[in-house]
Amino acid sequence: MINLITVNVQSFTEFPHHLHMVWSCAFSIIVCICIISVKLNIIAALAGFLTMAVFVPLNSYITNKSKQLQIKKLKVQDSRIKTINEILNGIKVTI
Repeated sequence: MINLITVNVQSFTEFPHHLHMVWSCAFSIIVCICIISVKLNIIAALAGFLTMAVFVPLNSYITNKSKQLQIKKLKVQDSRIKTINEILNGIKVTI
């Protein structure tokens, strides 16, 4: 239980940072592509944009897999903690 609460609290504390990253990353990408197209040429800007377009779905897939693995890990940890608590409670009762 404490483990799950800790993960939820961490998610709440990271939320403002992630919210800020949503708009600032999009703005940074637009500015960088504009600068590259002006300083170099439009071909270089398109190459950079296409590279990002390829890796964004790949990153999304990897993130989803990581989230699924974290959920499995938390379930195993929670069951382990429950077992240890039951063992310790059994020791307390017999003493």
